[in-house]
Amino acid sequence: MFEQIFEYIKTWIRHNQAMTISIILALFFSVWFIGCQSTTSSLLDVEHKVTEGQLAIEYSTELRRLESEMQTLKDQTEYRLQDLHRQDVFKQALFENAVLIAEGKNPNPLGLLSLIGTIFGIGAIIDNRKKDGLLKGLLNKEP
Repeated sequence: MFEQIFEYIKTWIRHNQAMTISIILALFFSVWFIGCQSTTSSLLDVEHKVTEGQLAIEYSTELRRLESEMQTLKDQTEYRLQDLHRQDVFKQALFENAVLIAEGKNPNPLGLLSLIGTIFGIGAIIDNRKKDGLLKGLLNKEP
C-alpha cells in the first residue's frame, strides 16, 4: 500500500516538476519570511547581530549612559568654573588690599575677614555641588 502511494507521488512529481519546485520554494520562503526575524549589527558590538527590539533596548540603555556622562561633565564644568570664580575673587581682594598698603593706607580688617568668610563660603558651596554630582552619578549607575 505504501509502495503504491510512493510510486504515485514519484510519478506525479516527475510529470509536474515545475509545480513541485514552485511548491517547495513557496514553502521555503513562507517559513523564512514568517520564522526568521531581520537582524542588524549591534550598537555596542558590530560583530553581534540584534533584532529590532534588542536594538531599541541597546539604544535606550546607551542613551541613558551618555546622558549620565553628560550630567557628570556638566557638574565637573560647573565645579571648575566656580573654582575659577573663587580664585578670581581672592586675587581681586588681595590686589585691593595690596593697593591700600601701597598707598600707605591701612587695610580694612573687616574686609579681610569678609574675604576669608567669602572664600570659605564659596569653598563649601563648591564642595556641596561636587558631592551632589558624585551622588547623582552613583545613583544613576545603579540598576
